[in-house]
Amino acid sequence: MKTIYGYLLQHWSLDFRATYYVSVLFFWVAVLLINYGLFPHVFGVGVTVERYLTQAFFFPASYWCAPVFILFYAFPYFFTLFLGRIFHKSESESQFFKNALRDK
Repeated sequence: MKTIYGYLLQHWSLDFRATYYVSVLFFWVAVLLINYGLFPHVFGVGVTVERYLTQAFFFPASYWCAPVFILFYAFPYFFTLFLGRIFHKSESESQFFKNALRDK
């Protein structure tokens, strides 16, 4: 357990960039505010982006439902990965794993 804790501390010290975590935080706050804050006031109480997409694209024999929901859920995930790629240049991305393998 102490080894895992040491690895986590080492990873945190190598990985931590405040600008990255703040930008991810602002992005997710914006996404959640749009989904749960903006949509209920525009389209009625209890309506979220997901419910709106379900009502707009879900009808019998529709092939658009699956791609729309894949894009709906993939956009925040891939945008977070994109932010990580911007803020984590190649100098220390694999440094943690190199050190972990060398310590064995």
